[in-house]
Amino acid sequence: MKKVLAAIICLLTVVNAMGCDKKYKIDYSGVEFAFTGVNSNEPPKSAKAGEEVVIYFPMVATDTKYSFTIDNELLNTSGFSWEKGYEIRFIMPAHDVKISYSSRNTMVIEVPEREQIEIDNRTE
Repeated sequence: MKKVLAAIICLLTVVNAMGCDKKYKIDYSGVEFAFTGVNSNEPPKSAKAGEEVVIYFPMVATDTKYSFTIDNELLNTSGFSWEKGYEIRFIMPAHDVKISYSSRNTMVIEVPEREQIEIDNRTE
């Protein structure tokens, strides 16, 4: 029994020394104000490796498409609600991460270049 207890204490010491309780930073690319957390108006600033992180993006405009990335890798949103906005979930890796977003107006009509030239060359 003493050997088992000593082994458990040794294992816990090694695990603790390896930093399993370490939290890694979440950087919001200077727009932290645009995100919220599950139970607060502030998003989480850090998380442990393997922990599920849930954030919301409530600053939603109509006729706009949003893309979210973590370390330049595209994230899928988990859903949308008018109350909280876009829900973003990811598993925290064992390193600091950088979250960013981009938006695109979906009401803009994209005219092919050839047609644009014809339109520009018209005389009134």
